[in-house]
Amino acid sequence: MVAVLNGVLAQLIMGSRVLYGMAGQNNAPKLFHQVHKKYRTPILATLAIAIGIVVLAIFVPIVELANTTSYVVISVFTMVNLSQTKLAINDYGRKKCWGNRKFLLPLLAALLCIVFLVYKILAEL
Repeated sequence: MVAVLNGVLAQLIMGSRVLYGMAGQNNAPKLFHQVHKKYRTPILATLAIAIGIVVLAIFVPIVELANTTSYVVISVFTMVNLSQTKLAINDYGRKKCWGNRKFLLPLLAALLCIVFLVYKILAEL
């Protein structure tokens, strides 16, 4: 039960921040880019994601929801790490980045995430 609650909390925080960031880049409705005056958190984005989580929890079986959540989290980690490698290439160039840990560590992390995803997919077949 603790693991399920931890997963819900991770999805809530991650999802609301992603929605907030997308709204800031005009990739989602601008209303999700508002923050609470006192707590400085993206309140509308958090509420939207919370409503989505509640709807999914009511209508989707828990095992399927947990599997989907793990796919989403690992996929997001992959994209974040690949984005970091792109930033390192931009900062250091294509040749110099290969000797820099700001490129190599996220690249290794992205590759490991891809291995986990492939393993998870193959294990379910």
